[in-house]
Amino acid sequence: MDCSQVRAALKAFQEDMLSPEGYRSFVEHMESCPDCRAYVRSFGSLSTGLWKLGDIEAPADFVSTVIFKIRHARRDAAANVKPVIPEMLSVAIIIVIVLLALFLGVFYARKAMTGSRRSAPAPAAHMADDGGLKPVYQYFLVPDNQTGEVRQ
Repeated sequence: MDCSQVRAALKAFQEDMLSPEGYRSFVEHMESCPDCRAYVRSFGSLSTGLWKLGDIEAPADFVSTVIFKIRHARRDAAANVKPVIPEMLSVAIIIVIVLLALFLGVFYARKAMTGSRRSAPAPAAHMADDGGLKPVYQYFLVPDNQTGEVRQ
C-alpha cells in the first residue's frame, strides 16, 4: 500500500471495515512510513478526544430553537432580495416610450417636410359663401335684444 491508498483507507481502518489483507498492508505501511503514521495519529487523537467527551445531552428546546433560527434566517435572506423584475420592467417601459416618441417624431417630421398632398376639404355648413363664418343666430332661434322678436 502507498501513501495515497493509506489516506483513502483511513476511514475504513478507523471503522474496522478493512479486509484482513487490507489491514495487514495498512499496518505494514504505517510501520515503514513516518509521514503516514503522523497523519493517522492526528486523526486518531481527534477521535479519541471526541470519545473522551462522552455522551452530551442536548437542551430540551434544541430542535425548536434550530428550526426557529432556520426559518428566521430564510426570512432575513428573502427580505434582502432586491426586486429585479419590477426594475427591469420599468426600464423596458421607458425604452418603449422613448422609441415610440422617436418614431412618431420622425414620422411627423417627414410628413411636415413632404407637405400635405390631400385636397382641401369641402366647405363646412357654418362657412359663408365668401369664406367667412355665418353668424351664430343663423343656427339658433335667437331673441332680438331690442324688440324681443325671435329670429332665425
